Amino acid sequence: ASSPLASCEALVDRDAWDITPGSVCKLSWPKHGITSAVMRVGAVDYGKIGDSKIKVALMEDVFSLDTQAYDPPPTSGWIDPSENPRPLVYTLIFTLPYYMTRRMVDNNTLATLDDGEVIAGVLGSQTGSDTQEFTLASMGVDTLGQPLVEYGSELATQTRGVISTALPFSVESIVSISGMTSGDGLVNGAFAILGTTDENMEICLVKNVVGNNCTLVRGIFDTTPKEWPVGSPIWIFEDDAVIDDQEVHTAGELLVVRPLPTTSRGTLAYADGVNVEGRMTNRPWLPQRPADVKVANVAWGLVNGIGVNSFNVTWKNRNRLTEDTVILDWDDANVPVESG
Repeated sequence: ASSPLASCEALVDRDAWDITPGSVCKLSWPKHGITSAVMRVGAVDYGKIGDSKIKVALMEDVFSLDTQAYDPPPTSGWIDPSENPRPLVYTLIFTLPYYMTRRMVDNNTLATLDDGEVIAGVLGSQTGSDTQEFTLASMGVDTLGQPLVEYGSELATQTRGVISTALPFSVESIVSISGMTSGDGLVNGAFAILGTTDENMEICLVKNVVGNNCTLVRGIFDTTPKEWPVGSPIWIFEDDAVIDDQEVHTAGELLVVRPLPTTSRGTLAYADGVNVEGRMTNRPWLPQRPADVKVANVAWGLVNGIGVNSFNVTWKNRNRLTEDTVILDWDDANVPVESG
């Protein structure tokens, strides 16, 4: 059916009285340049008694055609993206600031939290493309005091990269990010975190995304703009991303968890995982830092104090309780300070 075979109908005399469907014959038709074409007989109309002619349907016999040479098909360029589960390459555990704490818990839960009770943020990322989530596990004990693996919340992996542009102290900075792992990537309105502990962390807001470049609104919430060299790690996650372990912790607690990534081939066994840890602080209960601080009108760097008896210090007040829906820039206007 897939070969371009010649076909025709022929009227023959009664010498072909014994021709039957499936028979093979040779056809020569000089007018059309056909010489000894091997034809296969199809339908045969023997006519009525007394007819001198028989009508036969002929089609070129596919088995008479020359054998064709074909190049072997190229090897497939497809690479199996599935991976065996393995420990996460990148992790970060930190105490959620007040804004993110409110996002992670409902108002009823927030109302039950006392000073010193905090929520942990857990970020995990993996090289490759087959790890989209991970389960938080830890070692506990059963009712008989025997070791028992406890499985907690399932979290999505987030994007982690490094900055290709050094960041100076600034209210806003344009930055290029390279080596981004799986996750949602650079998205307008997402948060970006630089630093590894609550104390040295800077949280930024992402905007004006173009490819791997974006503008960072620097030092939001309870953090300040800082200087960061090329190669500094940066985490990116959206405002509605669920990044907490859904547990209440105590300031000063050393949180130890074991992330167990899941791929299309299964979930990493607890015995093959690696513990990660982070120290909780009283972060969400502390007053918000002042913003746009300047000494003698200098926002960053050295101030010459030789022979000077006093300095003029200015700042903008911030309030953690009111900065729960609108995110203020470093140099936005002054707001009423938190009561007490």
